[in-house]
Amino acid sequence: ARASLENLQIPVRVLGAEPSKDPVVFVGNHLSYVDIPVLMAVASVSFVAKEELASWPVIGAACRFRNGV
Repeated sequence: ARASLENLQIPVRVLGAEPSKDPVVFVGNHLSYVDIPVLMAVASVSFVAKEELASWPVIGAACRFRNGV
């Protein structure tokens, strides 16, 4: 994710307190397609995707790859 953001010349700056060490749930409103790689670049996260993404070119393969399928 970090390399992708660098290649796209998208700077990432984290502001605020460090995240809790306790488990948390992030709910994104997807202002853009960049929010997913940004979260991946700055936090140890796992994503839950809707089933229809599996049929999308490139995105579907990436989702299956990340889940070990």
